[in-house]
Amino acid sequence: MSNQENQQESVMSDNTNNSVAILRNNDKIGDQESSIIYDDSGEILSVQKRKNLIDQAYEKLFNNKINYATKVKFTAQFNDYNANIRLYNNQIELRLCRKWKQIDKEIVIGLVQSLLLKILKKDYLKNNTTKKHESINIDLYNNFVKNLHIAAPKNKIDNILLESFNKVNDTYFFGQIECPNLVWGSSSIRKLGSYDYKTDTITISEALRNCEKEMLDYIVYHEMLHKKFKFSSKGTKNRFHSREFKDAEKKFKNAEEIERRLKYINDSSFTRKRVSNHFPKKRKLRILDFFSW
Repeated sequence: MSNQENQQESVMSDNTNNSVAILRNNDKIGDQESSIIYDDSGEILSVQKRKNLIDQAYEKLFNNKINYATKVKFTAQFNDYNANIRLYNNQIELRLCRKWKQIDKEIVIGLVQSLLLKILKKDYLKNNTTKKHESINIDLYNNFVKNLHIAAPKNKIDNILLESFNKVNDTYFFGQIECPNLVWGSSSIRKLGSYDYKTDTITISEALRNCEKEMLDYIVYHEMLHKKFKFSSKGTKNRFHSREFKDAEKKFKNAEEIERRLKYINDSSFTRKRVSNHFPKKRKLRILDFFSW
């Protein structure tokens, strides 16, 4: 967006006092939280605080004015379309990826409302008068997220994972699942795989790199089901493992046996971690450690 566009002015006629109110607007969401009203001679009449994203989202969700101090910040520190929110000292701070500036405001408000519902349980119970706060904006946001995979770049594809993906795709999906990004993650045993809806990325634990092909294929299959079925939302919760999802998961060959083996690996890892925590960590010996007192 050019500087000329950023400085665009909208003029509103005020017939009651024959003055012209000029709001110096900025099309970027949340960049400016106040508006200056001038009279026809150019003198400032007043400076009015403009409702930021949090204020607007809260009022539309609860049909009530917000009683918290609010702060909104766009940052380049997040991955695409990520955001977080926190509540402290009666202040709510929202931080968003800068890409949200390019998205329709009603969709972004849905994102903020979904985050607010996670941190304001007291307000949720107190103002629970809108059918569990089902929101058109949240529906818009969820639908937006579900379709982000269409435009997401597919430029991170590991060859080993691609071989597994193609095999599973042909066997269980008739080759109809579009290939997402396929990457290795950390060597976690507790979290063997994940699917990111916003970047269309399946991430597989590095711990599975040299495991049996059948186990790797099963984890890839599980994450492909997430890509296929997406998620459903109700109230404050998103549901990722629907009945349809679970029924489809059981169709993988030897699914129960593979689940049993994976559970054994997880349980063994957890037991080893608990045992190791009972022993002090080894420290480097110092010269004085060789002498008794």
